[in-house]
Amino acid sequence: HTNDLAEMNIMGRSFRITGRLDNVICCGGLMFQIEEIEAEIKSHINIPFIISKRRDNKFGYVPVLVMQSVNEDDLRKVKLICENVLPKYKRPKEYILSDTLPMTETGTPNRAVAKALAIDSVQEPL
Repeated sequence: HTNDLAEMNIMGRSFRITGRLDNVICCGGLMFQIEEIEAEIKSHINIPFIISKRRDNKFGYVPVLVMQSVNEDDLRKVKLICENVLPKYKRPKEYILSDTLPMTETGTPNRAVAKALAIDSVQEPL
């Protein structure tokens, strides 16, 4: 068991990995991948960031954006980009500013640490 999600082609002869089960956000009955959100905004944001999730009493889970910045101007720009690029249900409900992004030893986002930041965050939801 890998927890990878995949799509089979119509002939059933090949597949492509679309994400991981751990990275699915079910928000208000709509399901989408964390990587999906990252791909939609990546070309618009030049600040390192990771999308994570946290539990929400109303929606189940909500997206959270962790960004490598402590600058309030960067925060305003990223919020505006998310509002203009993402559908409302995919928009981060919280933005966390961090000196550094949590990364693994291989240089990939450390999603477990990002999720812990999202859960432990005391910032006001939007």
